[in-house]
Amino acid sequence: MNTRILDYIKSLNPNIKGCICILIASATFPAMTALVKFMSSSLDTLQIAFFRCFFGLIFILLINPKYIKKNLITQKLPLHILRTVLGLSAMLLGFWSISLLPLANITSISFTRILFIIPLAIIILGERPSKTIIISSILGYLGVVFIIGFENDSLKIFAYLAAILASIFIALVKILIKSLSKTEKTITIQLWFGIISSLVLIIPIMINYQEIKLLNILFLILIAFLGVLSQMLTIWGLKLADATKIMPMDFARIFFAVIYGYLIFAEVPNANVFFGSSIILLSIILILKKQV
Repeated sequence: MNTRILDYIKSLNPNIKGCICILIASATFPAMTALVKFMSSSLDTLQIAFFRCFFGLIFILLINPKYIKKNLITQKLPLHILRTVLGLSAMLLGFWSISLLPLANITSISFTRILFIIPLAIIILGERPSKTIIISSILGYLGVVFIIGFENDSLKIFAYLAAILASIFIALVKILIKSLSKTEKTITIQLWFGIISSLVLIIPIMINYQEIKLLNILFLILIAFLGVLSQMLTIWGLKLADATKIMPMDFARIFFAVIYGYLIFAEVPNANVFFGSSIILLSIILILKKQV
């Protein structure tokens, strides 16, 4: 039976395989986010971020232990450091905002990373997007306004701003990874991020050490595993098929975020979130269609 299933999977069209990878990633990433939100009630953001990076590094080391030394060779250490600083900043801002906001809202805001890549690519890479892409990006920004524009809680407004800033940092990371990937392997980029981020975070963790229960450590290991798994599934999906053909499956993140938020935290998204999310998704679909 297992052999039949494997044979069937192997026989599938590469685009279908890619879509399956992205769909599973769209379920695992919100699951990680839900666990981060759950753990934020007993651990601070720095602790969660450190163990996400540290255990994530352990998982990466276990994937390919024989070639670790070879994969660590790099001529672009400064770019790896910059990528880590931006990625770590995005993680800390994102984890803090997750502790205060509903999962569906956070997931919707996270899609703006695609919209922020457009102006950043113009400024940094000198790219010239079409009018359709520019208009679609503006439409996406309006969707963000609908999600946070009716919020009266000042702390939550700061959390939304932190989430948006995290998306900007992630967009910068994507551009840096695009530059690094021309000469660096994917595992090299992941290894250096895990090493540098763990070294940076261990200092404040040791200064402000707090005892962690065994159950919490197990949850932190699961957070790291889900994070690495979602990244690897996304990479596999993009290797199997073109981004424009499979990345629309990534929109399922909002669907899963709503389910996890409702089941675990009894969160029910309001009409503004649904409307704003729909606008953001529409703008991204228009951008992706323009790339075909």
